[in-house]
Amino acid sequence: MVRIRKKPGESKISSVDLAEKLKILEKHLTQLEDQLIRSQRLAALGTMANMIAHEFNNILTPVVSYAQYAIKQDDTALMKKALTKAYENGKEAAEVCQQLLSFGRGDQLSKTCNVDEVIQATIKCLVRNPAKDNITLQLDLAQKLTVAIEPCMLQQVVYNLILNARDAMVGRRGNLKISAKLNEDGKVKIIVADTGPGIEPAVLSKIFDPFFSTKNKSGENQGGSGLGLAVSKHILQRAGGHISVESEIGKGTTFTIELPLKTST
Repeated sequence: MVRIRKKPGESKISSVDLAEKLKILEKHLTQLEDQLIRSQRLAALGTMANMIAHEFNNILTPVVSYAQYAIKQDDTALMKKALTKAYENGKEAAEVCQQLLSFGRGDQLSKTCNVDEVIQATIKCLVRNPAKDNITLQLDLAQKLTVAIEPCMLQQVVYNLILNARDAMVGRRGNLKISAKLNEDGKVKIIVADTGPGIEPAVLSKIFDPFFSTKNKSGENQGGSGLGLAVSKHILQRAGGHISVESEIGKGTTFTIELPLKTST
């Protein structure tokens, strides 16, 4: 046995000192984790902003066109009809902006949320209708399911899963089904399933690892990359939840989220 002898004058490190240093390190780690989540939220918001920069013109163009049409009309009925259409498109644009603002606020939002409302709001944030990419969106959402997690955090997780599913099916027809229900064990289950190409088993086992890329050798994305899924897993774990994935080559991928139901006290 090798004994370590301290040199004369060398101070001893007590268990109390070690405990204090450990607390400081744990606090620092928690701060870094929080910063990572905030950074991921901003990154997701940036992705959405890029999509909107490309797609927002599709919303605003009808507003301008209908307004111009109304200005040229002498017929009051036609003018009213055109202005109504312009108003409807303008209202849609305003709703998208409001969803983006809610998504980015984070700490100002409630610590609990309604699953149905969050998923519906997330879909509105996408702006681009999945049908434009030949993707059929199916929703099967039980109402009044409340979970103890910030709305923007759950929205970030669901948004990331929807983007991954959409990217996996772009260029090919597919179905994207999002469901939410209450299990017999008292947990809320959210399922995001696509009919994309599927993910290789070797990739699937590492899909939640930080900085792991899911691109295959040809460079084709098989369902997301970077920190998205790793941070999503961390967010759910901090809320007492869990995320898992199943995939079959040629048939698609299914992500399952489980969160404790928030009961009224």
